[in-house]
Amino acid sequence: ARGRVKTKGFFEPTTSHSRSRAARPFSQDNVAILPSVLEARLAAMAPRVNGFRDADGRLSMNAHQWLGICAYASLVLGFYLLQAPALEDSTTRLALEICYGAIALVAACAFVKAAAVDPVDDDDDDEAGLFCQPCDRNVHAGSKHCRACDKCVAHFDHHCEWLNNCVGARNYHSFFALVVLVLWQVSAQLCAGAWLLAWVTRNPARADALLDDDARFSSRVTRLEFQAALAAYLLVCVCLGYLVGDLFAFHVLLIRRGMTTYEYIVSRREAVDDARGERDGAGGRNSRNSARRRADWKAAKGGDALRCGWCAGNRVGVGDEDDEDVGGSSTGSR
Repeated sequence: ARGRVKTKGFFEPTTSHSRSRAARPFSQDNVAILPSVLEARLAAMAPRVNGFRDADGRLSMNAHQWLGICAYASLVLGFYLLQAPALEDSTTRLALEICYGAIALVAACAFVKAAAVDPVDDDDDDEAGLFCQPCDRNVHAGSKHCRACDKCVAHFDHHCEWLNNCVGARNYHSFFALVVLVLWQVSAQLCAGAWLLAWVTRNPARADALLDDDARFSSRVTRLEFQAALAAYLLVCVCLGYLVGDLFAFHVLLIRRGMTTYEYIVSRREAVDDARGERDGAGGRNSRNSARRRADWKAAKGGDALRCGWCAGNRVGVGDEDDEDVGGSSTGSR
């Protein structure tokens, strides 16, 4: 069995494909930079743990996560502060508050699970279909190396900025459950809010009496103030409902087609490149791009072609006479 021999740099040369970067021995003789700079470079190369933790295990959340948490918190608070207190029957109000709280708790758990799971493809199997150069090991044919997370994700679907994590085989069900639950919440609150706004408009006297009840609302509000707040809340629900509903419909389409988000994007790019190639004539740059996209698509469907310039089928390694460069990157064989 032959393996690649790495050139000297930060690490000692190794001929093993299966050794990860964290397991490579450190060579002091080959390093002529300050330790702090070296540590920063090594930390930059290290993969994230999940959506909440960086490579060092420290809390690391992005702006999209905080924005999503704030938006969902406003959705829940709007129900308990605007909609639920406006219900006249106390028994119905209590039952709806309990049911809604349970659904919100399940949705929060789905979010935490989808973001906290490490979706890495950690099965270093010698018989795996692809070899990832940055990870320096074999991975399964359905895996893809994510630039943001710096690791190969099993059955890669997409990198979700709202989770700050990749969505793959280990957390796709949690991700889809989160989308379904949030869509149900937004739809139910949008319908209930529209009905409540119409009821307040048609029954001003009963609405004024309801709003004057200190046991329902912590501070006294007028009917016009309540209508304005409810209308603004419904506008937020419409925006959230459009975004989440579009995402839900897209993933239902992908499930019916048996595709991932990444495979869908690659297929769409291939179709666009083919159309441009036909319009501009064969042999042009678009035709070459189309061929490259077809190679990506073949790899995404489990073929042995290069995938995203990094994960590729087992072939002859760098330094051998039979090197084969596909899309700018070579692969290794055992």
